[in-house]
Amino acid sequence: MGFSSDIVLLYMRTLFKLKISGKLIIGFGVVFVIVAISAIFMYRMIGKSQEATDEIKRVILPSVTLLTDLSDHISESKILIKHWTESASQNTPQKKRLITLTDTIFPKTLDSISLAQNNWDEYVKRTTVNQTSQTRAYLLQIKKIMTDLDSLGKYNDLYLTTRSKADVEEGNALMELADETNSELRKLIGIQQAKLYNKTTGINQSLSNYRLRVVSASLFALFLILLIAIFLARSIIFPINYIRSILFSMSSGELPSKPVKTASDELGQMGAALNDIIAGLRKKAEFSVEIGKENFNFHFDPLSKLDALGNSLLQMRDSLAQASQEAEIRRIENQQRSWSAQGLANFNELIRNHSDTLEEFTNHTISELCGYLDAQLGGFYVVRKNKSGKSFLSLTAFYAYDRHKFVQKEIELGENLIGQAVLERDTIFISDIPADYVSIVSGLGADKPTSLLIVPLKLNDDVYGVIELASFKLMKTFEVEFVEKVGEIFASTLSNIQIKEQTDKLLIESNEKSERLAQQEQATREKIQKLEQSLQENTDLIREQSKKYANLEAEYKNEINSFEHKLRLSNDELSLISGTYENLQHLINSSMGVIEVTMNGEITRANNKYLQMTGMTLIDIVGKSVDTFIGSQVAKSQDYLDTWQKLRDGEVVSRKNKYFYKGKEKNFYETYTPVKNHKNEYHKIMISSFDLSVIQP
Repeated sequence: MGFSSDIVLLYMRTLFKLKISGKLIIGFGVVFVIVAISAIFMYRMIGKSQEATDEIKRVILPSVTLLTDLSDHISESKILIKHWTESASQNTPQKKRLITLTDTIFPKTLDSISLAQNNWDEYVKRTTVNQTSQTRAYLLQIKKIMTDLDSLGKYNDLYLTTRSKADVEEGNALMELADETNSELRKLIGIQQAKLYNKTTGINQSLSNYRLRVVSASLFALFLILLIAIFLARSIIFPINYIRSILFSMSSGELPSKPVKTASDELGQMGAALNDIIAGLRKKAEFSVEIGKENFNFHFDPLSKLDALGNSLLQMRDSLAQASQEAEIRRIENQQRSWSAQGLANFNELIRNHSDTLEEFTNHTISELCGYLDAQLGGFYVVRKNKSGKSFLSLTAFYAYDRHKFVQKEIELGENLIGQAVLERDTIFISDIPADYVSIVSGLGADKPTSLLIVPLKLNDDVYGVIELASFKLMKTFEVEFVEKVGEIFASTLSNIQIKEQTDKLLIESNEKSERLAQQEQATREKIQKLEQSLQENTDLIREQSKKYANLEAEYKNEINSFEHKLRLSNDELSLISGTYENLQHLINSSMGVIEVTMNGEITRANNKYLQMTGMTLIDIVGKSVDTFIGSQVAKSQDYLDTWQKLRDGEVVSRKNKYFYKGKEKNFYETYTPVKNHKNEYHKIMISSFDLSVIQP
């Protein structure tokens, strides 16, 4: 007994003297053996469960899903085919769904069943073949009914509609075929679901057994791992924790007062290296203190050529002096950028508040620009065209010391520095002008400024105007760049003002044209309605006379011929009016977008021009409300609600609207015209639209 205990103690001492790698190999080797045995056992158990699961995924679940889908499609088609025979409308959602079922979904499902049934058992496969054959026969009869009633005119055939409705009544052969097929499919689904239950039960039982064995193996493995952990903790983890505590102290900036303990293994060697690091850090800390005192002459020797921290500290000492100089330069640059950014923000705010008219915009901007740059003279020129189409520069605003007599109102392109800047599309900056240098003449007169700045207002290579500034101080480069940046904003604003003026003019012309077309269309529609009413009355009269005097046709043949002659005259006049209306309708459709809506705003028709303007199709908009595209906020506004009330009262209304089609914004000028039916009641609204985005400045 004593001998064996001595052997164990000797073995433990030997283990503690091993390197860390040897200790880890022994400990993890035991764990590896345990894990390998458990893995083999688990693999065998999982393999059996995987086979059952694979059968469920590959055979049983697809069969249940496909058969259920087919049964659901048959049930849905019964409801939809009844709707088909009862509704004459051709674009209902139910009819679209039935077309999709018969043309796409049914064939796709039947093809999927044909591919999948090769893996099914013989009985299910044989029964499925029979039911798919019945389904195809049922589908052919459904399509025949759909073909018999595929247009609005066929619904007027009483015999055809009666026969089709009778075919889809419950109890008839077609519905019995569907019900019988559905019943057989439900039986097949039940068989497959029973197989699924049996397989799932077997997997669950296998998992229960597997869970019990895994728990037992895990408890045994945990016991062995606990023994290994105690051994590794005493030989590795405790020394690591000691070194970690030293490192944590150093991470907070504290250097240990005593040397780190060392040993013969790797951790002991790490302790010795850590002592060297601590000594080096003490020297570097002393060096950093001297650098903080701006003592850049303090001597310091790195531990070696590879001492990254030591060499970095030396580089830091050399670059601190240069960094202080560069910091001052950056401060000045940041101050200039801040000045420019603030100026751009001020001018953006000024433009938002003072850009209604050209005069208001130019007066405020030139005054604010001269004040911001401390310039004594300033002029704002706008490019205009005379009656012959020749461009020239017009002074629309200036800033000076009451020097109106020196102002030149108009400048030709190429004339003096102002006109030259427009032709060259480039900034002109002149500084250090001598006092006796009188040959430089600007549009503002002949003053002798220290610096002169002329900036063309460009946007997409087009010049819309010129800014001229003169100052008795030398302008800095960043000030010149600022004027060029703000000049782009001024050019964009000038372009918008010109577009607005042109748009207002075109809107007035478009409004007048739309009102004339609407009045002509209304008059033509009223005349056509009267002719249709007269034709209907004559037709009803002829039909009544024909029935009443059918047996006396020979005796009253002349009277019948007279009525027929009147009817032909009415038809000829109606054809003439219809031709005029079609020509007018073609003119309207080619010049502007037109849609018809109900009195509740639901879109019922749209011409090709309107679809081109919006980028939509008839399917995208027909049946939807105009409120869908105009935005909820506008649709709920009182002005918009008042507009529709006026339309219901029969009033023609014109207004500008903003629409959103497929995420794109469209601005239309529209005329709403209420239209009456034969009962003299307003039943729809014609909306003629003009796209404002096509207007060019």
